[in-house]
Amino acid sequence: MRIQSDIARDFNVLVQAMSAAVAEEYGRLAAAAREAQAADPVSRRRTLGRLRRELRRITSRDYFGCAEQRAAKAAVERLAIHAEEAQTP
Repeated sequence: MRIQSDIARDFNVLVQAMSAAVAEEYGRLAAAAREAQAADPVSRRRTLGRLRRELRRITSRDYFGCAEQRAAKAAVERLAIHAEEAQTP
């Protein structure tokens, strides 16, 4: 029983560490998306593409469904809407 509890504890520590790392990445991505809204239209579109790619990479490592994922996706989508509005004459 002692071995199983040690394994469970180690697993929980690993899950927490991985989740914290991914949450931090989502936070940085969301902040970058918010910051990019103030950029010029060309930079905004370029940044949008980069952030979408980064979001896919982070999501592929998010094995435990980090709560920050929703906020990061929403920030990128707000940037996309902002970028599209800037293109519309």
